[in-house]
Order: sequence, then C-alpha cells, then structure tokens
Amino acid sequence: MQDTRKQKIQRGKYGGGNLPAPYAIERAAWREDQVPVIYRPWQPIAINRFERLSGFRSTLLL
Repeated sequence: MQDTRKQKIQRGKYGGGNLPAPYAIERAAWREDQVPVIYRPWQPIAINRFERLSGFRSTLLL
C-alpha cells in the first residue's frame, strides 16, 4: 500500500495525508485524479511568501 501511495505522489496526484497551509484538494475531480491546488483566497499570500523566500534564498547562495 505504501508503494502505491508513493507512486501516486510521484505522478503529482494526492496520496492522502496532511497538506501544508496554502494547499487544498480539488474535490470536483475523480478520486484518482485529485491534485493539490493552492486555495484561491490564500493564493496572493502564498505567491508573496514564495517571492520573499526566493529572494532571501538567492542572497544566501551568493
């Protein structure tokens, strides 16, 4: 069962379990085709955080 879950996650599908805060499951899709998506009300905040962290990471690598 763990192997099946790992294979599903590798294909980009939802394998069950907890998701980090900005993500949600698109429930309208078939069970086998469910993928994690960013929750629309949190999308601007998630993009802002990603941009800030990307800039911070690039300064650390210099």
